[in-house]
Amino acid sequence: MTAVTTTRAGTARRTWGVSVVATVVSTYALDLIATAAGVALVATGLLAGLAQEWLLTLLVVSYAAWGLGLRTNVRANSALLATTGLSTNVISKAAFDLARRLSGSVRAQRWAAATGYVGTEVIKEAPYYLSAFGVAVVSDPITSDEALVFLAGANVGAMVYEYGVARLTHGFLRHLAAPGHPALAGSRITVPEPGSSGADADCGSPPYARQRLPRTTM
Repeated sequence: MTAVTTTRAGTARRTWGVSVVATVVSTYALDLIATAAGVALVATGLLAGLAQEWLLTLLVVSYAAWGLGLRTNVRANSALLATTGLSTNVISKAAFDLARRLSGSVRAQRWAAATGYVGTEVIKEAPYYLSAFGVAVVSDPITSDEALVFLAGANVGAMVYEYGVARLTHGFLRHLAAPGHPALAGSRITVPEPGSSGADADCGSPPYARQRLPRTTM
């Protein structure tokens, strides 16, 4: 019993450590991609002179696109958590683990993971608004219209990032599902194909046994 407890504690520490590193790396990657996309869109001048009403419409559309990408990544992250206990968002992992301790409901765990992930991503939007409109207020060359263009571009960049991370996560899960993989020897995992309706995942190693994977459509 002591050996089993020690093994589980070691596994928990590893999953937390990897998740923290993944969170830091993914945060920097998101900032880099989103900022670069926003700056690039402003620099091209393609939307210069466009009426502010159209710029606001473009901003709303860009948020919708970002939301679709985020939705895909949230599903992929939930599948990763249910299968391995790892996450690219440490807040999402904390919420998932807490829900797993308090409730045996897979739905509750999935909602907790999704809430933690989406909440974190929404909070990350604040610096973009502060930087874009803050610079517009104190700097004459930067206008409020250009700030809107920057935000729209940043949202498109964030959408690309979310889809990219979801695709990488999906590929990692497919790698784990390969027969004879040493990390999950003796376990059976079925990873849904893009566009499928989802699949069951049986992972024989506790504490992530017999979890139903959410859809990971791209």
